[in-house]
Amino acid sequence: MKKAKLLAVVIAVLAILAVFPFVTSAEEPTKNGWYNDKGYYEYFDYGEQYKNGEYWISESESYFRFDADGKMYNKEWYKDPETLVYYYYKAGGYRADDCILNIDGAYYCFDDSGVMLNNQEASIYNAEADDWDFIRAKKGGALYCKEWYKNEYGNWYYYTDKAVAAMGLTKVGSATYYFAGDGWMLENTTYYDEAEGCTYFA
Repeated sequence: MKKAKLLAVVIAVLAILAVFPFVTSAEEPTKNGWYNDKGYYEYFDYGEQYKNGEYWISESESYFRFDADGKMYNKEWYKDPETLVYYYYKAGGYRADDCILNIDGAYYCFDDSGVMLNNQEASIYNAEADDWDFIRAKKGGALYCKEWYKNEYGNWYYYTDKAVAAMGLTKVGSATYYFAGDGWMLENTTYYDEAEGCTYFA
């Protein structure tokens, strides 16, 4: 009798399972690395999503910034609310570091910490030329470009179409000038260029 009841219970359970089968699914794997399934890039470090800050991502060898929802900054400016300095995140999210960059038709210079230079002069190493370029940033950050500048000592500088100070013999308009040192223009003087072995008169 007991066996008959047990068999009936088993049959009833099997019937229920046949009507309402349990759906088992594999546990979703822990997210790790870059993801772009929402129309923008996100980054996960073994399940922990990067949000609301700047992070160094070693596999990409750069700093990246993410907003409060985890969306990566892409071709976007960021103004630090405490220091009030600006950073720029290039295409692909890479932070602009130690470079001169054309953004929407204007040139800007960023130091090795990613800070945009503002209302100052500076030098930046040009790896391609294996030499130093000299730049001058206006208030607001845009660099002098195809423009003359006269400093407080009365020295004139000319900044080329690449936003760097002209050096050596340079034609500006219909006239040719010689720029020495950090880019100051020779005027009413002579200058001996050791590298070229020439003396210039201005």
